[in-house]
Amino acid sequence: MSKTFVVARNRDTESSLPYVVRLPLADGDLILKTREVWPQSTKVYCHRASAWPEDIEVLEEVPVRRCARRGAAIDLVLDRRVRYRSQFVFTRIAGGREAIFWQTATTARAARPGVRMPTARASKRRELVILVDTRERYPFKFARRSVNVARRALSAGDYAVEREGELVAVVERKTLSQLSGDLVNGGLGFQLAELAAAPAAAVAVEDRYSALFKLEHVRAGWVPELLAQAQARYPSVPIVFCETRALAEEWTYRYLAAAAAGHEREAEQLTVLGAPGEPEPTDVGFDRASLERAGFVGWIRFAELPDIDVPRTPGVYVVVRADPIAPRRFLELNPSGWFKDRDPTAALDELDRRWVPGTDTVYVGKATNLRTRLDQYRRHGIGEPVGHWGGRYIWQLVEAPELLVAWRVLDRGDPRNVEADLLAAFERRYGALPFANLTRGRARPPST
Repeated sequence: MSKTFVVARNRDTESSLPYVVRLPLADGDLILKTREVWPQSTKVYCHRASAWPEDIEVLEEVPVRRCARRGAAIDLVLDRRVRYRSQFVFTRIAGGREAIFWQTATTARAARPGVRMPTARASKRRELVILVDTRERYPFKFARRSVNVARRALSAGDYAVEREGELVAVVERKTLSQLSGDLVNGGLGFQLAELAAAPAAAVAVEDRYSALFKLEHVRAGWVPELLAQAQARYPSVPIVFCETRALAEEWTYRYLAAAAAGHEREAEQLTVLGAPGEPEPTDVGFDRASLERAGFVGWIRFAELPDIDVPRTPGVYVVVRADPIAPRRFLELNPSGWFKDRDPTAALDELDRRWVPGTDTVYVGKATNLRTRLDQYRRHGIGEPVGHWGGRYIWQLVEAPELLVAWRVLDRGDPRNVEADLLAAFERRYGALPFANLTRGRARPPST
C-alpha cells in the first residue's frame, strides 16, 4: 500500500472530472476522480475510479501523516505546511446514488475563519459576562438578565464564557435552515470538532426536532440521519432543539451561567498542591522516580495520548526524557505546526544554550483541562497549527517521539500557582528554567 497522497491528470479526456487522486487507506488504496486538485473556495465533487491508470501524468505526490476513515468521512492530513488537512465526505443523493465531496475547513466554513482566542479575564462577580462572536449578525440580547455582553472574535461557537483567558463553555446558535445546510454540505462536522475542544460546548437550534422531517427538496429522513451520524461522532457536544428563538436564548443563558458557576466553585476549592502530608512543589525532584513519588502518573509517549483516558480536570504536567543519559541532538527544522504565521524553528545555538544538563525534565506545563491541553500539545507536535506555542522546543529534539509525558491531577491548588512553584524549584536546583520553558510561570494573586 502506498504511503503518499497522489494527484494525477485523468487520462479520460471525455470525463468531466479531469483529475484522479489516490488515498492510502489501511484496507487498500482508494482511487477517486475529482474536479480540482485541491478544494480552494468550494467543496469538490468526486467519483470512484475502478483502478489507478498506468503511465499516468503525476502532478503531485505528498507524504501522508494520517489517512483514516471516521464514520461517513475520510480524514486526510498531509506532511506539509500548507494545504495539509482535508476531508472526503460520503453521502447519498436523490435516487440513492453515492456522492463524494472533498472539502477543507475553509471551504466548509467560508464565513467562519480561524481567529484569536479571547484573552480578557472572566468575571468573578455575580454578573455574568457572555462573549458574543463578532460575526453573529443578530445576536441574543439577554434582556432583563444580569448579563454583560462583550463582542469578541471567538475561535468556536457564537456565545461563550471564559475564565482566566480560556473558554470554559461555548454555544453555537443555529436556525433550522443553517443546521440543515451545514449537515448537507459537511460543514457541521468541522464545527463540532472545534466545539469539542472546549471543556463544555453545545449547539442550540431555534426550532423543533420534528421540523427536520418537513424540509422541502430533500428525501424524508435524510437530514435527521445526517444529524444522528454527526451527534454519534461528537457525543460530547449536545445538539439541543429549543423550539423558538426566545427559548434558545433562555437555554443559552442558563447553560453558560451554569458552566461559569461550576468553574468558579472549582477555582475556590483549588488552593494548594496535593493532599495534606504530601510533598510541596519545592520538595519535588525532577527525575522520574521523584516525580512519581510526588503523584505524577501517565508516563506515555505523545503518540499514545489518543488511546489514554486522560482526566478532564485541572492539573500540571511534565515532559521527561526516556533515556536521560543519551546525548542531546537537535533537528535543523522544527516539525511542529506554524501558529499565527510564526515559524516554530529555533536556531541550533539557541537550543544548545537553553539545554539544562543533569536533569530528566525538559518541560513543565499547566492545564485547566489536562485532556484538552495535552491533546493540543500533541497535535502541535505533528504539525497542526494549534495554540500550544509554549514548549515547542521539545519537538526539535531528535528524541521527541520517545519523550514521556506525565501529569498530576489537582484536587486542590490553582494550576498556575503549582506550575510557578515547580518552575521556581527547578530554577533553584539547576540555575535555569527547563529546556523548553521560555518564561516563568505566572502565579495567581491571592483573592482578597
